[in-house]
Amino acid sequence: MWLVLLILVGFGLEAGQENISPQLQEQLIKISDDTRIEVLVIINQPYPNNTLGDLTIKQKAEVFKSIARDSQKPIMEFLQRFPGEIDSVLQFWIVNGIYLRASVRVIKELARHPSVRLISHIPEVKPIPIIEESGTTSRTPEWNIQRIMADSCWYYGYTGDSIIVGMLDTGIDTTHPALRGGKLIKWRDFVYNNPNPYDDHGHGTAVAGVLCGGDGLGAFPDDIGVAPDAKLIFAKIFSASGNPYVDPLLALQWMASLKADSGFNIKAINNSWGGSSTIYFWDICNTLKLLEILPVFAIGNSGPSSQTANSPGNYPTVLGIGATNVNDTIVSFSSRGPAPDSVPWNDTTYWYRNDWNLTKPDLCAPGYSIRTAWLNQQYTTIHGTSLSCAHATGAVAILFEKNPNLSVTEIYNILLNNADRPAAGAPYPNNNYGWGRLNVWKALQATTGIHEQSETKNMIISLNILPNPFQNHCVIKFQIPSTKSQNPNGNVGQGFSLAIYDVSGRMVKDLSRLTVNGERSTVVWDGSDDSDRKLPAGIYFVKFEYGGCIKIGKVIKLK
Repeated sequence: MWLVLLILVGFGLEAGQENISPQLQEQLIKISDDTRIEVLVIINQPYPNNTLGDLTIKQKAEVFKSIARDSQKPIMEFLQRFPGEIDSVLQFWIVNGIYLRASVRVIKELARHPSVRLISHIPEVKPIPIIEESGTTSRTPEWNIQRIMADSCWYYGYTGDSIIVGMLDTGIDTTHPALRGGKLIKWRDFVYNNPNPYDDHGHGTAVAGVLCGGDGLGAFPDDIGVAPDAKLIFAKIFSASGNPYVDPLLALQWMASLKADSGFNIKAINNSWGGSSTIYFWDICNTLKLLEILPVFAIGNSGPSSQTANSPGNYPTVLGIGATNVNDTIVSFSSRGPAPDSVPWNDTTYWYRNDWNLTKPDLCAPGYSIRTAWLNQQYTTIHGTSLSCAHATGAVAILFEKNPNLSVTEIYNILLNNADRPAAGAPYPNNNYGWGRLNVWKALQATTGIHEQSETKNMIISLNILPNPFQNHCVIKFQIPSTKSQNPNGNVGQGFSLAIYDVSGRMVKDLSRLTVNGERSTVVWDGSDDSDRKLPAGIYFVKFEYGGCIKIGKVIKLK
């Protein structure tokens, strides 16, 4: 067995109870044999994780279901011996286990059964708290979006378009302006069974806003989300107060079944929740990994002490995310590693990379002073690793848009290998920043697409607009590849255009009549049209085209 258990013989438990988790043993010595409690019975028949070969996702799931069905049968027959002592039984396949509410007497008898590997307590998990601050001034795109360079991905055409990600949280307000437009494609309320999406807390709406709020390069002014065209499948598992809550196991199996059986190609699941260190979710997260679903978890708000990383965020099979601020400094509340130096954490067969070595978080992302969606169609500015987690999930969607055939292991390593590494956090990796602060644009550039574009389409051009928003004038900076091999004078020549458009798509200012030398150029726009008339305040778009490549930037002109 890979779990080192604390045997509490001599504290009231019979000998032979080593298959009961330490936390559950502590509960059992305080209650009578007639008391009913909930447990998870994990069966002593592992899945063949390393021998699945080239099976499809559906075939892998069928293997898991078959093993679970056959190996759980002896336990189901055994439970029939205890009529009146069992309230509920739920069988699972995402973990080879049975969720049970039964008397302590039944649980002690079960612990002796040869088919039982472990009987676990049900851990308490909560949404990772978010802390509100004053001020919700619109900035487009938001500083955090620019910091991880998600907007650069948009300019190049990558917005997470049609990539499906899951979320487990308090709910989602789909009437919010930043979350409209069909972002939510499937919903299930595990708390109250309401068929219509809602959020009676706010946490889920805020996290969803960071993940996919706004429309990127569209006319909507509040660009608060990393992957504005990603699609959400949402499971509500927390109530307005966080309690009652439904065991995430139910929602995670639902999402696994949607991928295996119903054609919903879920690529990642955002989990801005967690609890104290436990292996309860270990097999579940490993199954998600095998089904090519990347579990993304907030690392928790319990810092700055070491070894404060939440579970499951501290598992090697998940992407655990810490929080940084606008200065790229790790925030004090962000939980720290390392993960526990014990089995199964230190079993290298679970690691995504050979040098993981218990390092947590894996990455960090902005999680302080983040403007996002809130209830009643409002916006708020808040803090928390819950928001950092959403940045990473959005980044995963963007990378999968470029190449949906990548494995979760490849995505994990691309993100870590291409993180920015603030000098204050050196050397890397470490148990404060992990491998660094998320940079989705660098990761995207390191991602090989399914069909590589032609040499012309791969041409790297860039466009930046500062300040944004602006009042009197803005500076438009653009960069193109060297043209000297085509034009000895170094002039941009044909195929170059730079123009300003209003929200209706009408060109209001043509800036292409410039003679541009070299590879970098700067143009100042004073907010006027082609007739030198001052344009009204509002949203405008800068379109830069060269050699068949197009960059579009959104700019806001203030009054």
